[in-house]
Amino acid sequence: IEIKADDPELPAKAAALVQEFDAADQVVFISFHAEQLKRLREALPGMSTGFLTLGLTSESEPLASLHRVLETIEPLDSTYNPFVLGLGPAFVKAARHRGITIWPWTFKDQESFVNMLLAGTGGLTTDATHLSGSWAVGINSPGPLSLCVGESLRLNATIERQDRSASAIDPEVSVLEGKQLLRADGSVLTGLAPGEAWVTLRYWQDVTGDKGYYVYSPAVRVDIRDCPGGSEPSAV
Repeated sequence: IEIKADDPELPAKAAALVQEFDAADQVVFISFHAEQLKRLREALPGMSTGFLTLGLTSESEPLASLHRVLETIEPLDSTYNPFVLGLGPAFVKAARHRGITIWPWTFKDQESFVNMLLAGTGGLTTDATHLSGSWAVGINSPGPLSLCVGESLRLNATIERQDRSASAIDPEVSVLEGKQLLRADGSVLTGLAPGEAWVTLRYWQDVTGDKGYYVYSPAVRVDIRDCPGGSEPSAV
């Protein structure tokens, strides 16, 4: 929700509406007016806010830009929501390493949209949301798993996409902990020795043919038991 005017009574009225509809966990307030964000945080402590601005960043001077941005947003306890002009991957990287989330506006062409998203922005404003409608945003992975030493298990997963659709995939499995206990080959796990291991499922989202990103699942526990026999790969 953008507070466009500088009327000092607006933040309290907006806060009252959010509380009336119990929508605090569904709302982020943004504004060009720093004082409005301060008033809003007084009315709704803990509310997420973003400061809309332009002219603070220069890609040729990312560290100097970083100081200007920190001086601006730290007193507001807000995210940084800049106009795209002057924003680039060097500044985004420097900001991310210092805990600043960046939500730029407004993207109209696919190239800049893709470049800024892959640079690590928290999100962005665009007039062309269809460009990313089919992109993956998460993986629904299985719960805790159990298999025997010598047994193989093929994992299945479902990808959630920006447009809220879903599709089944054969995920790539990586062993996070317990590589001496478990072997991963594509989407197939094979128990090697008894114990507890942890894995994650990942999926490569191709964006433009030569650019993309991985989506990872939460860690999944795998209990490997020393039981007789084995089996051909099954599926979960």
